[in-house]
Amino acid sequence: MKKITFILFFTFFYGLTVNCQDIHFSQFYSSPLFLNPALTGSSSCLMRAGLNYRNQWKSVTTPYTTESAYIDGKLMPKALGDDWLGLGAMFYNDNAGDGNLKSIRGMAFASYNKNLNSKKSLVASVGIGLGMVNKSVNYDKLLFNSQWIDGVGWDNSLPNNEAISDNSISYFDINAGALVTYSEPKSSKINFRLGVSLSHLKRPNETFYGDNSELNKLGTKTIIHGEVSVKVKENLYIRPKFMFSTQKAAKEIIFGTNISGKINENVAIYGGLWTRLPRDIIPVVGLEYNKFLVLFSYDVNYSKLQPASNSMGGLEVSLKKEFLCSYKKSGFSRARRIECPSFE
Repeated sequence: MKKITFILFFTFFYGLTVNCQDIHFSQFYSSPLFLNPALTGSSSCLMRAGLNYRNQWKSVTTPYTTESAYIDGKLMPKALGDDWLGLGAMFYNDNAGDGNLKSIRGMAFASYNKNLNSKKSLVASVGIGLGMVNKSVNYDKLLFNSQWIDGVGWDNSLPNNEAISDNSISYFDINAGALVTYSEPKSSKINFRLGVSLSHLKRPNETFYGDNSELNKLGTKTIIHGEVSVKVKENLYIRPKFMFSTQKAAKEIIFGTNISGKINENVAIYGGLWTRLPRDIIPVVGLEYNKFLVLFSYDVNYSKLQPASNSMGGLEVSLKKEFLCSYKKSGFSRARRIECPSFE
C-alpha cells in the first residue's frame, strides 16, 4: 500500500512540475478562442458567446472538472474596406485531482481578417491572445511518503519533507495563430478552414518548487486543425473536422463529423461521432433553436485504462449563442459583404 500510494503521488506530482499539459475539450470546435486566436470574430453573426463544461475520470478518481466562457465579435472600420477585426475574451477554471490543483486563466484576443480575392471567398486570418494564469494546490489534501507510519497508516499532520516554495503561482501567457477560410458566397455548398496555433510562446516556468530549470518550463503547444462544411441538400449539412496537438511528450488526435438537419427556419438537430486516438469514442447530440446551440458529448473509453474506467471517460456540454445576425436591423449593412460561413 505504501509503495503504491507513493508511486501514484510521485506520478501526479512529477507531471505537475515537469510535464504540465493543458486542459482539453473533446468538442474542441466549441471553444474557438482556446483552439486558435485567429478564430476570434469568425462567427456567422456579428457577436457570439459560449460556455463549456467538462467532467472527466469520475469513475477512476476525483473527477477533473473544467468550466470556460468566451465572447467575441467583429469590428469593421470603413478604412479596412472588406477586411475586418475580431475582438474577444475567454476565461476558464480547471480543478484536477485530490490536491485540488486549480488553474484559472483569463485572456483577451484580437484578430485581423484579410479578404484575398475579389469574390471574397478566400480569407486569411491571424490572431493573438494575451492573458494571465494562476495555479494553486492544496497540500493538506495530499499524502506524502514521509507521512506513512508503517503498520498503522497515514498521518497527514506529520511534515511532508518536500522542498515546496509556494502553493500558488501566476504567470503571463501569449498565444498566436493563423487561419485560411474558403467559402463560395453564392452557392455555399462547400466551405473549409485550415489553421495552426501556438500556445505558451513565452514558455513560462510552472512549478511549485521554485526551480527555474528548463524541465519546469511549460512546453509550447502546437495545434493543427481543419474543418469542412458540406451542404448535402437544402436542410442537411455534414461537417467533418480534425484536431492534432502536441506539447512536449503529449500528443492528441481527434477527428470525426457532426451532421445537422434543419426542421424549420429556427430549429435544427445535431448528431455526430468522433474519436480520440487511441483512447475514446465520442458520440455527440445537440439542438439549435434561434441561433442558440447546445451540444452534449461523452467519451467512451477503450484504452488500457478501460478496466479501471469501466469505459467511462468524460461528460461534456457546450452552449453557444450568436447575436446581431440580422445585419440591416443592427445597423451593420456592410457586414453582409463579409459574412462568415457556419462550421457548427
